[in-house]
Amino acid sequence: MPTDKGKDNVQPDTKEDKRHKFINDIDAMIKELRDLTDEVEHDILKLRQSCSHATISNQNQGQGQDKGASSWSAAPEDVDTDKCFCLPEDNTGR
Repeated sequence: MPTDKGKDNVQPDTKEDKRHKFINDIDAMIKELRDLTDEVEHDILKLRQSCSHATISNQNQGQGQDKGASSWSAAPEDVDTDKCFCLPEDNTGR
């Protein structure tokens, strides 16, 4: 009667095998986080560019035109285009 020792004698993972699996899992998680970080940085860059283009576009409207020709007023020169939708600090000393 032949015996199938290969099926019956499957050894459980050793500590070293578990350690390697754990390291591989962590490496996969790190790669995933890096990919997500790259996506977020790319999206932030796109948002900054679109905010910058919108602000520059608004600054150019109404210049060289008759009064009231544009519904958008030109942005003040001290506006930081990197901080889109942020109000300037109140410097009145109140």
